[in-house]
Amino acid sequence: MGEARLVVVAGPARSGIAALAGAVAAALERPERDGSAALARLHLVAEAARQGAARFADLGLAPPGPLVTPGMAEALLADLFAGAGDTLVLRAAETLPRAAVLPGLRHLLPLLPDARVLLLQRHALETVCSRLRSLPRMPFAAHCLAWSAAMAAGRALAEEAPGQVLAVGQEEMLTRPGPLSDRLGAFLGLDAAASVRVLAHLRAHRPAGSGLDEGDGPPGLERLGWSTPEKALFLDLCGPAMAEAGQSVGSLAEAVRRAPLHLAELARDGALRLSGLRLQHPPEAPPGTLRLRAAGAGPAIAVFPAIAPAGRNRLRLRLSGLAANGAGARARVEAVGTLSRGLLLAEDVALPAGGVAELDRALYNPPTMMDLVISMIEGHEAGGGLDLHDPVLVRGPGREREAQEREAQEREARNGR
Repeated sequence: MGEARLVVVAGPARSGIAALAGAVAAALERPERDGSAALARLHLVAEAARQGAARFADLGLAPPGPLVTPGMAEALLADLFAGAGDTLVLRAAETLPRAAVLPGLRHLLPLLPDARVLLLQRHALETVCSRLRSLPRMPFAAHCLAWSAAMAAGRALAEEAPGQVLAVGQEEMLTRPGPLSDRLGAFLGLDAAASVRVLAHLRAHRPAGSGLDEGDGPPGLERLGWSTPEKALFLDLCGPAMAEAGQSVGSLAEAVRRAPLHLAELARDGALRLSGLRLQHPPEAPPGTLRLRAAGAGPAIAVFPAIAPAGRNRLRLRLSGLAANGAGARARVEAVGTLSRGLLLAEDVALPAGGVAELDRALYNPPTMMDLVISMIEGHEAGGGLDLHDPVLVRGPGREREAQEREAQEREARNGR
């Protein structure tokens, strides 16, 4: 298999991989295949070998061998090239929140010095919008994590094998197919006829759209109908990778970063997760009020998932008990790390019929993502529950100022006795 020619078209999912792979396959007049799963499996094998080597090192023993052996690469290539001749175009799309396809390719490339990689890139906003349309059941946070993880894995791949990797922007395919076909021809060593086939295919087969109106330049957050919590989450998860790639997020970004996060917007967008509760929007209540009515006496839990605090360190909310609540009805408010599950806040409040509880609590060192969990823990029956009045996450005073405030409150309490 050493003489076989392999061209891999890789990058974040929904970045134009299929269109570019089709153009290269047309130029070479060779088949194209999806190698995403095979490369991800290779990464899993390499990770298992790395963990094994770490255990050997802990015992003071020499590692058993390389993470990926030439024999493993030969077996993988034999499977991929079966029936394909001596040249193959491979598609490799990174879809999941934790990169595995591009790291698998990173393990393979050192064993294939003649292989070439076309690394696709696309603006984060366009990519996430396209992913939301194609994978609507995947959580919003997962789309953001998948794009940023793929960008990081792509950078690592390009840094490790710069002579084998060529970065290609999807925008080039749409607006500058001629110069792009010249770049591809030079990188892949195509003759004039093959370069003409690349250009013809690029002009005839445009990448799938994002659902945004086509316009001049990349979109901005102001053009999207996402909620403020979603925009804040996007900026927190994708912002660093966008900055490294020189991508703009539009004029609204700073305003979003400073704005309070009204968590009721997550319910409006269908992100609120409920178990044993029904969501209602009482017309007589102020805007932003969520009525969470229990289906019975069993577990009754509402989760506002994957909130990006991004410097917002104070949670404010007001709860009131519904008329069907018993005298001993109680609710619990918890804030936990989405990934770490570390507890940031836990407070129980009494919520009998007509009872009101107001919370204004500091969250110390909130993580990148957190969940707000509100549950009825006792004294509720079918028809009971609570009204949640405009829960909001805001930027509060720093820890030093909060300590000063607590000391002042304690002095006032002592002087009042």
